[in-house]
Amino acid sequence: MIGSQVLVAQDSIESSKTAPQARRYSVDIQPLPILVDIGLATGAYGGLASFGGEVQVADQIGAYATVGGARIRLSEDQVSKAYDQTTSPVPRKITTAGIAVGGRYYTTSAMTDSWFASGALGATRSMAQWDDTKERVNEDTWVVAPNVEAGYRWLWTNGFLVRLGAGASVPLYATRDYSTAAALRLPAATDIENKVRKQEDRFAVLPALDLALGYAF
Repeated sequence: MIGSQVLVAQDSIESSKTAPQARRYSVDIQPLPILVDIGLATGAYGGLASFGGEVQVADQIGAYATVGGARIRLSEDQVSKAYDQTTSPVPRKITTAGIAVGGRYYTTSAMTDSWFASGALGATRSMAQWDDTKERVNEDTWVVAPNVEAGYRWLWTNGFLVRLGAGASVPLYATRDYSTAAALRLPAATDIENKVRKQEDRFAVLPALDLALGYAF
């Protein structure tokens, strides 16, 4: 009788060591650099950071929200080189901020290493200054877009997690306002605005990359 009780106690100890700890909540940061490269032109690095939180609502499902922003700036020399190679307006400064809410489905479990698929709906505001070395135009954009993604998440027993995924985003709704520094609507200013509009209309589907470091508790 005593021997069997010892065996049961040992089994429970081993189970507690191997069983995943219930971690319903997690927070993460997505520290990604951005490379702006127009054609083969010299690019400029800027910074982007996104912060997220997730809560497990079922064994294989998590609901999450993210907020983030980015800021990129090119020097006068970089703008000139980029324009020489593309003859198109170059984004000299870009500042963005956005928020997204969505859900993730884990093929194994939300408490262990697992492949996942996710979907979200986000809203982003972007302010950019376009330059063609002669005139500048300011663009203020609001975009609402769904995002789909798939990838893998590693979750260690100490709570540390790494998530890696890729997907795409398609704008559902966008508004763009343009303004120039000139007091009058000069033909040159109108020309650069038209060029920017045409350039922006080319991007219908945008790639998305997710690299996150976080902690589950």
